[in-house]
Amino acid sequence: MNDTYGHQVDDQVIIKISKLLTDICRETDYVGRYGGEEFLVVLTDNNEDGAKNFSERFRREVENLDFGLPTQVTVSGGVKTYENESAEEMIKLADGALYEAKERGRNCIISA
Repeated sequence: MNDTYGHQVDDQVIIKISKLLTDICRETDYVGRYGGEEFLVVLTDNNEDGAKNFSERFRREVENLDFGLPTQVTVSGGVKTYENESAEEMIKLADGALYEAKERGRNCIISA
């Protein structure tokens, strides 16, 4: 988005998305910016279905937000639930699922 609309527009999109994330997360969840346009969400006390439902809800809400742009903003995501992996391994698996979502055409959530 930076290349097309510039950093200021990109920053406004990121701010709006981060506000939405913090609004829909519970007090026990954690949200952080993980990269340029990537976020990491840790949902506590949740299973794979709950994490996938949360992610799909977030994806749909972003898809329906008006960013004032001539193009639609969408979300691709990777979901990984804890199965005795290290934090690094969980992030690696979620990141792999994210890249698979992007390869599938974006605007979808993939479970690792």
